[in-house]
Amino acid sequence: MNPNYCTIGKIVRAHGNKGEVKVVLMTDFPERFAQRREVYLEPPYEPTPMTVQSTRPHKNAFLLKFEGIDTIAGAEALVQRFVRVKEEELAPLEEGTYYWHQLEGLLVVDEQDGDIGVVDSIFRAGKTGNDVLVVKGDSGERLVPMIDDVVLEVDLESKTIQVRLLEGM
Repeated sequence: MNPNYCTIGKIVRAHGNKGEVKVVLMTDFPERFAQRREVYLEPPYEPTPMTVQSTRPHKNAFLLKFEGIDTIAGAEALVQRFVRVKEEELAPLEEGTYYWHQLEGLLVVDEQDGDIGVVDSIFRAGKTGNDVLVVKGDSGERLVPMIDDVVLEVDLESKTIQVRLLEGM
C-alpha cells in the first residue's frame, strides 16, 4: 500500500441495491467518515479518489455511498478495498499516542534480551481491548501488548520501541 496514505476502513460488502457499501472501521475516529468528502480506495492500483456522497453508522460499521456508484454491481466491485486518507490530512494526536502506520516497521528492543524483531502489524484485542503489536524476528512471531507495563518508550525518530517483556512472553 502507498505509504503516503493511511487506512481508515475496509469495504467488506455491498449494502442494498443502490450502491452503498459497508465499511469496517480501522480508526479510533469514526466521525472522520461523516466529515470526509474525498477518500482514496486501494488496491488494486494507485489510490483512486472517490467522493463520498453520504455516510451513516450501521452496526459497529459505516455505510458509505460514493458518487457514481449507484448499483449493487458497482458496490460489489469495491469489496475488499481499503478506504484511505492522505497522511497530511490526519488529525493530530495527543502526546504518547500513535497511528498504527507510525509503529509498523519499528524495531522492538527488550531491556533484557535486546532486539526481538520488527513490528509487522497491529491489531486491537477485543472490542475494548488494547492494541497488540505483531513482532516478527529471528525467533519467530511474538505478540506484544501496547500497555504501560510492557511498552517503556516509543521513539519515532530512532524508529525503536523499548519494551519490558512480561514473564511468559
